[in-house]
Amino acid sequence: MAARVTRKRIGATLLLPAALAALLALGCETAAGPSAPAVEDEPAAPEEQVIEDAPAPDPEPEEPAAEVDTAPVEEPEPEPEPEPVPLRETLDLSTLDFSAIPTAGELTTFSLAQAAAPELPAESRAAIESAIQSAQRLGSVSVIILSCNTGTGIAYSTDTSVYGASSFKGPYVAYLCRELVETGQISLASTCTVSEYDPFFGGTYGHVGAQYSFQTLAEATVRDSDNDAFRILHMNYDGLGYYDWLDRTFGAGTLPRVGYFPHVSARIMTTAWAYVWDYLGSGTETAAWLSGLYANTSVSFIRDALASAGVEATVYNKAGWYGGDPQYNSTTDAGIVQIDGSTYLVAAVSNMSYGGSSTAALEGVIQALVSARSALG
Repeated sequence: MAARVTRKRIGATLLLPAALAALLALGCETAAGPSAPAVEDEPAAPEEQVIEDAPAPDPEPEEPAAEVDTAPVEEPEPEPEPEPVPLRETLDLSTLDFSAIPTAGELTTFSLAQAAAPELPAESRAAIESAIQSAQRLGSVSVIILSCNTGTGIAYSTDTSVYGASSFKGPYVAYLCRELVETGQISLASTCTVSEYDPFFGGTYGHVGAQYSFQTLAEATVRDSDNDAFRILHMNYDGLGYYDWLDRTFGAGTLPRVGYFPHVSARIMTTAWAYVWDYLGSGTETAAWLSGLYANTSVSFIRDALASAGVEATVYNKAGWYGGDPQYNSTTDAGIVQIDGSTYLVAAVSNMSYGGSSTAALEGVIQALVSARSALG
């Protein structure tokens, strides 16, 4: 059966040019330039000799006045702004079976819809494999890119599990909005209280007895990756069905019922962001607000990777990172990317210790994956 089709309408962010400073500097330099050298005094002209009673010369005929064109001057029309490429219709990702993504450790292509698995050009394959090899000098890597328009994708080491750090904060807040806010169990204004039973209190928001709105804590969790806000949300709302949702979404026992920062794989994060994207496309007021948070996260390896490659894209993501402890090392990101009217789900997880080298390595993998997107249709 073909997957049903829905249209996603998510606002994209705009980038404004910033070249005014150079123009102002040039204008100031011209206005404040050196003054012209002084001109020496010229000798006085000789007095004109007047001849008395000289006949006056005939007046010269006046030139006819030039005709003045009174028609309004037409201003040249400004160059039209390039029209944005309209977004293609995306599949209903909830109908796709993410367990069907191959588990093989080598680079592979796949299709979760009716289309055949794509052929990956040799040049693209070599670029992705080279980027992965470079990253794996620092740790394990698990990646997937999926076209949300065709259901085809590219995967590597699909089920390698790593500590996800803060990357699961994004799907978690989507769960709260979709399952609790949209159903009326809570609202953005609902109050959360910091519990004395939270052993990690004492940070940004972690003051026992303090109260914060759900909206404040959700914004801090997604946009700023605040750990206290994340824990306070868990302490207040996990009893309303969170663990049942984990089992329904990822399979019973796939994610543990203890701890707030689970270990994840590219398959798990692909499944999670398919859930997020399906919700963002619902068009509700809360979904639109949440999409704005994802589009303005303080850290995004995906966004930075595409920007440094000169690719204009809208990115909705939540990254996770930690360094210095082999048990918890992570340089991870996952989210939705929109480029030239097409939409892709990208999951790139690794246990590389967070730092400049691991960031560059993961971004290199992301660049190589996204550069191969034309093969996905």
